[in-house]
Amino acid sequence: MKNIFLSTLIIGLLISCGSDDGGDSIIGDCNNPTSFQELDLSPNTVLIGWEQDGASSFIVEYGASGFTLGSGTQSTSTNREVTIDGLVSNTAYDYYIRAVCSSTNVSQFIGPDSFTTPECEAVDFVNVSNIEQTSVLVDWSSQFGTRFEVEYGLSGFLIGNGTLETVSNSQFTTLTNLNPGTTYDVYVRTVCGNELSDNSPVVQFTTLSACTAPTQFSGNAGGPGEVFLFWNEEGESAWRVEYGLSGFTLGTGTEINTSSTSLQISGLQTGVEYEFYVQANCGSDGFSSFVGPLSIVTN
Repeated sequence: MKNIFLSTLIIGLLISCGSDDGGDSIIGDCNNPTSFQELDLSPNTVLIGWEQDGASSFIVEYGASGFTLGSGTQSTSTNREVTIDGLVSNTAYDYYIRAVCSSTNVSQFIGPDSFTTPECEAVDFVNVSNIEQTSVLVDWSSQFGTRFEVEYGLSGFLIGNGTLETVSNSQFTTLTNLNPGTTYDVYVRTVCGNELSDNSPVVQFTTLSACTAPTQFSGNAGGPGEVFLFWNEEGESAWRVEYGLSGFTLGTGTEINTSSTSLQISGLQTGVEYEFYVQANCGSDGFSSFVGPLSIVTN
């Protein structure tokens, strides 16, 4: 009876030792992985590294913090690091690592170690530059983002109804096929896997007019209540001058249309300061932006 009891005890101990770590019967002398590190953490991915000598491959099992070993997701690597993607932003995860020295010799699952993915953050700022008649350059700043959605449309458009452009591995894009002399709104948001960050604050810009504004606008007072105005044509052939007492609002002044690049205005009040603006009149292409104000005190 003693021999039977002793034999049963030895077999039980062997089974107990061999079934450590969830009933796996092939745990041997394969060194356990050590020195776990999260080397590159983003809202949807993480690069995990570790140390171990002698293993031919490794198994990483991970899941939401508190998951039961054996119920997580496994990833295999032949290197001492692995990239895990498809994660959810702002979420805590646990992970375990096992070394595989051979098909009959593996280490225990070591862990858990933990990390928390950062939020899918909105871009830091949006800037519009290189504004032309039909194109602009839009750039922004983001710490983690590698994919972005740029949405734009006529000023005041509802988000979701604009033109959408997806940008990958860059933090700038050129918007093209815009209308000259038109005001647009643009938003940028970060794409984190299947998630979207909040939209950036709206940035507004106006494309250059197809009509070129005059340059070198100047003038001087002449006789009593008289001024002379001059400008360069810049390829256009007709202009509109608007003027009024100093501080007047554009659209409320006196307008004069001319096909000359100089203009004499008479009948003004004497000893009074006036402001003058000029813009090109391009017919079907509309008007250029105003140049001014030019301030002149009459004699």
